[in-house]
Amino acid sequence: MTRLTGAAVIGLRHARAAVLRHVKAAAATTAALVLAGGTLLASAPAARADGITVTPTAAVLYTFTQFTVSGAVNPEGASDGFVQVTFDGANLGNFPNDLDNGTFNLTFTLPLRDVDGQPVIPGCGANTVTVTALSDNPANDVLVGSTSISLGCASIAVSPNVVGNQQLPGTFQVTPQNFPLPGGFTLTVDGTPQGFTTTAGGGLDFTSSPSCGAHQVTLSQTFNEQLISASAQITVLCPQITLTPSAIPLASQPATVLVTGGQFHPNQPVTISLNGANVGSTVTDESGSFSLPITATHLNCAAHQVTASEQATQGGPAFLFSASAPLQVTACQQTLAIDPGVIRRGELTHVTGTGFAPGVPVTLTWQLPGGGAPLLGTLTITAGTDGTIAVFFLVMPGDLLGPRQLVATQGPAQGGIKLTANALVEPGPMQPTSGGHLVYRR
Repeated sequence: MTRLTGAAVIGLRHARAAVLRHVKAAAATTAALVLAGGTLLASAPAARADGITVTPTAAVLYTFTQFTVSGAVNPEGASDGFVQVTFDGANLGNFPNDLDNGTFNLTFTLPLRDVDGQPVIPGCGANTVTVTALSDNPANDVLVGSTSISLGCASIAVSPNVVGNQQLPGTFQVTPQNFPLPGGFTLTVDGTPQGFTTTAGGGLDFTSSPSCGAHQVTLSQTFNEQLISASAQITVLCPQITLTPSAIPLASQPATVLVTGGQFHPNQPVTISLNGANVGSTVTDESGSFSLPITATHLNCAAHQVTASEQATQGGPAFLFSASAPLQVTACQQTLAIDPGVIRRGELTHVTGTGFAPGVPVTLTWQLPGGGAPLLGTLTITAGTDGTIAVFFLVMPGDLLGPRQLVATQGPAQGGIKLTANALVEPGPMQPTSGGHLVYRR
């Protein structure tokens, strides 16, 4: 058996003596090929092929691996000639097959060099090995066989690869595959080195708070003076909603507001609430977006919170996103007035107000200046469609005299409106009648 290396015989369609001299001249090159048996002759091979076998069929790209290529030029008998071996189209050399039975048995190793001594860079995954039987006339060359070998390249998986900004800072695990060494790693995110800890299973954990958008995680290792690296992407979603319009005039209620959301989980149910009350629901699309009109009504002049919240589903994400935006009610002025401002005990006063939530009850009470417990008497009136109130309110006959405040309140769902107006209560002349009833003089 004669061993040949990378820059093997070229143009071996000549006499036997010339071929042998060329083979000896190539013995100093590096990419090893082996011929098992046979005598070198220059006659053409038979126009018949038997296919080839390559073993092993898979390997890790960066490790030293020897592959064996075997087959027969003519399965029915002898075929003395030469075969050419290529790796993904790169010529590894021309080699004689066996004189007696036309078989060949060659080996090549990683890393590779072609017939000119140039490095051959294999690709990740399938790589094609082809053997061709050569003749004196290239037009008569015969394909013996072609097959593929799979080369595993370094790769990483990052978990989780999608997070929401509401989950940050988050811990990510990087799982390396097909690296030649078990350690000696450098980890970066968008080129910035990251500290990490190694788990029992060989994973690398790091904690980070990436900004919204896509980021590249890269794991690197130096092996035989070669930098080997692999990258994977993580995405930070930043759920958000916008309102169109973002402000509505008080008098325009009820009003339609379009809620548009983005960067939520895809195909996820979402509920829309206004000041905590459910006003609609929808499902996000494949990109995590949605658009839904809602109705805004009974809102006072203030900022009101619209919130989109993902709902749990079986098999869905464990962490649910939410996002909020303010809806402002404008074009109103909050006022409260009483007429007259000096009131006799047991008399009515005219109360007017503006800037309340339309169609929502307003409660009137009396209190002493500076607060304290409500005094006698209370009245509830519903604000009009323009957010105004107008009503007569009684000062109770037995109430306290002196300065006091009129208080108008509207519930917390409408922003907790509380307006006050000052008044002065004087004694009102009261005279009993024979029936024991009080008479109020106007």
